[in-house]
Amino acid sequence: MGLFESFFKEAKDLFLIINSDGFAVEISPSWEVQLGWSSSDLKSKKLSEFLHPEDQGQFKNESAQNASRSEQPFISARFQHKNGTYRYLSWSFKKADQDGHIFSMARDITDVRKNNLSLEALMSSLDDLILVVDESGLFIDLWTSNPKLLFLPADQIIGHHIRDVFGYFGVGFESVMLQSFRLNRALSLEFQFPNKKGWFSAKVNPIQGTSGQRRLASFLIRDISDKMAAGEALDNERGKLLAASKMATLGEMAAGIAHEINNPLAIIQGKAWLLKKQVDENKMDPVTFNAGLLAIHDTTTRISKIIHGLKAFARHADKDPFVEITISSIIDDTLELCREKFKNHGIPIRIGGKRPHLLECRGVQISQVFLNILSNAFDAIEGTTDPWVEVQIKELDSGIEVTFTDSGPGILQAIQEKMFQPFFTTKEIGKGTGLGLSITKGIVESHGGEFFYDKGCINTKFIIRLPKKVARSEQQPA
Repeated sequence: MGLFESFFKEAKDLFLIINSDGFAVEISPSWEVQLGWSSSDLKSKKLSEFLHPEDQGQFKNESAQNASRSEQPFISARFQHKNGTYRYLSWSFKKADQDGHIFSMARDITDVRKNNLSLEALMSSLDDLILVVDESGLFIDLWTSNPKLLFLPADQIIGHHIRDVFGYFGVGFESVMLQSFRLNRALSLEFQFPNKKGWFSAKVNPIQGTSGQRRLASFLIRDISDKMAAGEALDNERGKLLAASKMATLGEMAAGIAHEINNPLAIIQGKAWLLKKQVDENKMDPVTFNAGLLAIHDTTTRISKIIHGLKAFARHADKDPFVEITISSIIDDTLELCREKFKNHGIPIRIGGKRPHLLECRGVQISQVFLNILSNAFDAIEGTTDPWVEVQIKELDSGIEVTFTDSGPGILQAIQEKMFQPFFTTKEIGKGTGLGLSITKGIVESHGGEFFYDKGCINTKFIIRLPKKVARSEQQPA
């Protein structure tokens, strides 16, 4: 057996020789293996009779024309299986001799075609833009079913470099693409097209290829303008809720704050009257007079602190930078707003472990957290026997823990499951917004911390853990 004859009989592809009348005269065994037809079956009638009726004319014309060409393009024609079904075959033809014989090679591409059709169906269901780029940064292909995403005509993208197509964003795109090659994984970024409004996301994914081939990457681009707008609207609503919670807390403490200011004002008024009387009666004693002035100075300083605390607490702080501040100073500023209220109702606040631990945070927001918890504690234990509140500060390895414990007997399990939900409250109508614990948890988590209820304590105890340094990814509006 010659080398060619051996190859002809053992090849997996479908080989045959067709005479000038259209009959097969030599057939490789692979036809029977793959399509069920024996050599005698295929020789019994013209080859075209095995073809799908819609493909017979194309097959006859293409086979005759392609056989004489130096380069033989492949054609696709359906061939009947012995079981009656049709399989898609990819054909090539070559003139074999002067007698008009044609050598043909065919390959079954039915499964490949099905996969391609499935891929096309999948692609048509995606409302995205897919770009293919090589490792040099040149776009070599694109596809989209959403013409709104095609920010430039296709001929101005394919064959052009990333930096030319995306303008000033191109450098970032190229950097992300090269990084995805280096890490061998998908990376994402958000951007704006040079000439389109809105925001878009791009997922850059390296395409696995065989050794020696140029590396390719796909860019899956999606319009996220609505998502960005929804996120902005959510941030705005969150800001409104935060402001509402602040005002509600200040409203509930208004009486205590008024008393906190009225007391020092009465001291100032009394001291000023006594000093004036000394002057009027010409009985001014320098020591007594200086003591009176010092008392007025200290009292006005106290009022100034209260007003400063009110102004800082009431203003918007969601855009404030994260700065280092001592946890003790935040607690002191918070107590200036509520100390008198607790004092007037006979509720002592005990501070333990008070040391100047530095914390990177938005001080006004952390003050609101503390004030929310203290306000809830006041409402829970007001009017009970022997009420008290204890605040403990503890330094951890990489953070600070602040615990708030009150004399209450703890929180029922049914309430524990809901108390962090927005607008859930157990307070009477008009007394609580139901936002305190929900907003408190959101602020703490926006600082990269934890806020939770201690189920193991016999009293009511909440724990806050905050990192000393906030990760840059956390430094977003709360």
